[in-house]
Amino acid sequence: MKFYFTAIILLVVFMCFAQNVKGYYVTVNGTRTEGYYKPANFFNENNLYFSTSDTGTEYKKIDPALITEYGAGNDGVFKKYTVNLDDSKLMGTDVGNKKMPVWVSRTVFLNVVVSGEASLYSYLSDKGTKFFYEVADKNTGVNQLVYKQYMVNQSNIGENNQFRQQLFNDVNCDGNGVSKFANLKYNQSDLEKIFTRYNTCKGGKEGTTELKVSSSQRAKFSFTVLAGVVNENITTTNPRYPGAKDNKVVFTGGLESSFTLPSKKISFFFKLLYQDMSSTSTVNYASTSRASTEIYTINASLVNAYLGPRYNFHIGKQHTVYANAAFRLFLPFGTSSHKHITTNDLGTVSYSDKVSLKEQYLYSLGVGYMFGGKYGIEVNYDAPTKLKGADLSTIKLNTVAVNLRYKLF
Repeated sequence: MKFYFTAIILLVVFMCFAQNVKGYYVTVNGTRTEGYYKPANFFNENNLYFSTSDTGTEYKKIDPALITEYGAGNDGVFKKYTVNLDDSKLMGTDVGNKKMPVWVSRTVFLNVVVSGEASLYSYLSDKGTKFFYEVADKNTGVNQLVYKQYMVNQSNIGENNQFRQQLFNDVNCDGNGVSKFANLKYNQSDLEKIFTRYNTCKGGKEGTTELKVSSSQRAKFSFTVLAGVVNENITTTNPRYPGAKDNKVVFTGGLESSFTLPSKKISFFFKLLYQDMSSTSTVNYASTSRASTEIYTINASLVNAYLGPRYNFHIGKQHTVYANAAFRLFLPFGTSSHKHITTNDLGTVSYSDKVSLKEQYLYSLGVGYMFGGKYGIEVNYDAPTKLKGADLSTIKLNTVAVNLRYKLF
């Protein structure tokens, strides 16, 4: 029952996350229409559904042949150009042996990465992410920045780094020497810096990054370390004896990997967190003829594994607030024990019982904040955990965790 309840929770959350995306498109005759897109991979212009109503009840598929530009909220601006495109595979172990580009003429939608006096575009294909550029005051037109790997022989791979010479010739405002371009990598981060610097030098805006994507894949994989504290509220009940409560704060830490879709709004994450669960609670009570003591002990540590979706609310370029829900595997390593001691006129009698703790399947909810894409803080609420303890006892664990986050990549 708990599994199905968790599955329903995740389904509802995911459906809520799949919101309409505000956007626009421009037709070939220059008419601009604003409305809402159905959530999609916006790098694929052949799968765009648009509605002028925010209810999304009347989606119509957009014909790419009839538009010249489209944009989806903060997710990106795409413009149509007819360009010469290198049809070679960008990199890998199965590239060909041709050093020079294999040019083909294609009409494609390019994603605007930086706009200004010098503009940078990206194009995602099954042969890799390729970059294009245009410099207005040099009338360059839109050309591809050339980079490709090729087989020198059966065991060696060479590189055609013509893009460095192109940038040196066309996007070099402050007279930098060749050495400034010699070590550039063919990725969005390095290229964006060059174009931003050029536009600033020309006295214009620093450039507008419309959408950042990995240079080699459509979605982004990241790896994050976490460390924080957990407030543990442990309540033990027993049908035959008085129960006990224990409340404490323990340290926690772990790792998270996440996969973010190109829109940057929806992610899927897998997280592992370790924490200590050890606890000892003592209850003393007496009647007219005897005195008794109950000692409830948990000697265990645990690993929480989380898997679920996350929705990211981007506030400018530096701030992100997110909310997530997850399926949670509660995996304890250790035991629960109960010791009963009774003292009366005849002496002292005691007995004890011990059992191993078992895994549980639950759900978890969380919210968080990230600054600059690197540093963050999050608060997680885990559904109460009920465990079978020693001597017919029941252990209920309630936790709220606060974690600091640092994204490695």
